[in-house]
Amino acid sequence: MSPGIAAPASVGFRHTRWLLATFYALAVAWGVRNTWFWLPSGLDLLVPVALWVALSWWAILDAKSRGYAIPVLSQQWFFLLVWLL
Repeated sequence: MSPGIAAPASVGFRHTRWLLATFYALAVAWGVRNTWFWLPSGLDLLVPVALWVALSWWAILDAKSRGYAIPVLSQQWFFLLVWLL
C-alpha cells in the first residue's frame, strides 16, 4: 500500500474500536466525577493517568498498524512525555 492511500478501516484497526471505547468510558467516568468536584476522590489522579497511558498506547499501535512503526527506543518517550500535549 502506498503512503498516500489510507488503509481500509477493517484491516488491522481492531485496536481503534477498543481504545475509542476506552476513551469514551474514561470521559464518562471523568464527567460523572466532576459533577461532585468538591469531594476528594482517587479518580482525580486515576483518570488523567489512564488517559495518558491509553493515548500513548494508541499512538504506538496505530503507527505500527499503518506500517510506520515507532522505533522501540522512542516508544518510551510517548509514555513519559505525553503530558506535554
